Amino acid sequence: MAAFKWLKTSASAPPWRIVPSDDRNSLLDYIKKFRLTKDEVQHIRIMVYVETIIRGRLTCQASPDSVSGSSFTTKYQTHTIKKDSSTCYPFVFIDVMGLEKDRKKGASPEDIVLALKGHMKDGYEFKPDTPMSPSDPYFNSSPTLNDKTHILVCVVPANTSNLLSTEHTEKIREVRCAARDLGIPQMAILTKIDEACPEVNSKRKDVYTNVRTVYKTPQIPSTPFSKAEKDDYLEYINDYQPDQKDVEHLRILLYGPNNAGKSSFINSVETTLRGRMTGQALAGVGHDSFTVKYQTHKIQKDRPGSFYPFVFNDIMGLEKDESKGICVDDIKLAMKGHVKDGYVFNSQSAFTSENQHYNKSPTINDQIHVLVCVVSAGTLTIMSDGLISKMRQVRLAARDLGIPQMAILTKIDEACLEVQSDIENVYRSKFVKDLMEKLSASLGIPLNCIFPVKNYHYEICKEDGIEKLILMALKQMLDFGEDFVNNCDKTSSSE
Repeated sequence: MAAFKWLKTSASAPPWRIVPSDDRNSLLDYIKKFRLTKDEVQHIRIMVYVETIIRGRLTCQASPDSVSGSSFTTKYQTHTIKKDSSTCYPFVFIDVMGLEKDRKKGASPEDIVLALKGHMKDGYEFKPDTPMSPSDPYFNSSPTLNDKTHILVCVVPANTSNLLSTEHTEKIREVRCAARDLGIPQMAILTKIDEACPEVNSKRKDVYTNVRTVYKTPQIPSTPFSKAEKDDYLEYINDYQPDQKDVEHLRILLYGPNNAGKSSFINSVETTLRGRMTGQALAGVGHDSFTVKYQTHKIQKDRPGSFYPFVFNDIMGLEKDESKGICVDDIKLAMKGHVKDGYVFNSQSAFTSENQHYNKSPTINDQIHVLVCVVSAGTLTIMSDGLISKMRQVRLAARDLGIPQMAILTKIDEACLEVQSDIENVYRSKFVKDLMEKLSASLGIPLNCIFPVKNYHYEICKEDGIEKLILMALKQMLDFGEDFVNNCDKTSSSE
């Protein structure tokens, strides 16, 4: 198959597509004011997922994956987008398993056609080799207009579109023809245009004046925010309260290899928010995990007895050896809320329901709302396959529970001399960016869900540069957790 060539165009070249002159704010205003004219229709159902732009912040309602060769989405799921604390936008997105060229892999076209017709209920788990049948408990035998798909969107990445196999194309056309017969309007979006074209990578507005390319160049992320923006983040965190009244606090679980900086991150967050050096989460150095008990850490707010509405759970570190470090099954039980504070981890024996610290009836306040993978920049490149396998097991278990996930890359100053000399260089460092891409490739966590940080370590005074990065990561944890508990409330209210 012929490769695409990079055809450089001049800055004055006319666009090959005329784009409406409406600016971003005008388009957002249109979407926010959009109303359905048909009273019996609750929302427009769109079979694709796209959310980040409308919320005005990064979200993680649909769990993505950047490394797996197969689809990370395994269940049929409807995603709503919150407009304010009590209402949602009048449209929803449907997330389905991806198509693959092999007939025994990926979503079957038959399943997608049933979803188009409204026969599929939320929670159905796709089985590539066995299409859904009317006897399945998730089969909707009497779909209404609100259950049917109203728009079908084909999503293709620009950096692989010229590599689509004949089998892939046939499956896509099969779905397209079925939608045509049902009268469903169709469109397509070409994603990852920045990875396919260096000119678009450097300047998004050039998208309609450049020819597609498969050439890929590195992009240095934007620099950290200013002091004024740091104050905005602090204000956001200080004012934060969960929308759901029955949620006492967001619960954030940190996991990762030994000595990655999990406990130190908790201490760094507390130091940043309380305005003085703290150390409630005991941190250590060495080869063995210093944390041996399951513990919830609260952060005092204004006065004794007053706490921020989020907590951190610290656990024993993972190790490559099956007989060392925390058991993966223990982390899975912690995510479900079955582990009580004080449980002492046992590397030789997994946690069981007979243990006195087993919580038989966990509530939403006991469950994990955000899962954060903590990895040291200094040891990322030498992580063993066994350790990476354990970390991916945890990630897949969280996916099945619908828990949003992100990662923090710690000890960036120890790994990069540029950052060590000036923390503000973190988003100018090609080395740090390469490490973030390595972490993304190893675990499948998207780049925009990975945050480089430096924990307080040898410092005895607060440093503004350290706290900027800490606040960036913390705000994202709160946003992801808020989305999760709101989605849990929607799910429980619909049952």
